[in-house]
Amino acid sequence: MPTDQDGNWLSYPDYKHKGWETIHQPFWAVMKVTGMTTGRSSKVVDLQDINTGKKYPMFVADLIKGIQTGTLDIKSSNGEGYITANWTGSKRGSNYGIKAVSKP
Repeated sequence: MPTDQDGNWLSYPDYKHKGWETIHQPFWAVMKVTGMTTGRSSKVVDLQDINTGKKYPMFVADLIKGIQTGTLDIKSSNGEGYITANWTGSKRGSNYGIKAVSKP
């Protein structure tokens, strides 16, 4: 997955991009929903790991699929939304994101 200098995942790296993270197996994390971004060819939900502070883009299509298949545990607390799951990388066209593969 393409990353910035702080380890945050990037949705769309440019052709000079150098930072990459390899995912060998799914990882568990609680993600806070921080917003939504529209790119050139995708719409993503912005997530942030509440324990590490790392940021991740999640395709809206992967969010909907996670809700439909029950792979996400969604909670609301103090006016904020949280998603708990086992996570891995996702690629759609030239864009990258995170997706849930199972509940913890």
